[in-house]
Amino acid sequence: MRVLVIVFVLFSGIAQAQVSGPLADSGRKVLSDFDFKITWHKSGTLVFDISVNPAGLVKLCVLNTAQSSIVSTPLMMKAKNHILTNLKFESGSGYADLQSGTVTIQVVIQS
Repeated sequence: MRVLVIVFVLFSGIAQAQVSGPLADSGRKVLSDFDFKITWHKSGTLVFDISVNPAGLVKLCVLNTAQSSIVSTPLMMKAKNHILTNLKFESGSGYADLQSGTVTIQVVIQS
């Protein structure tokens, strides 16, 4: 039973660990069932700087090439569209007009 509790605690913060910066520091939660992994012919990570409006929608999404291990325009567009259309945060009037943060996408090799 103790092992089960430890495993749950370790994996319960995985989605939040993929979001960092002021967005995560404020405790703003991801509401959508967002997959932080995409498939490609190479593996690595893509890091995006994002801004979220008070309604919880991602309004700005820019690839951070300095922190990303893969730089590919088609892959970047695939991940950016995935973020802009599927990533939703909790809404609230107490949040800044555009709250910034960072999203890390794991790129896995497609089988």
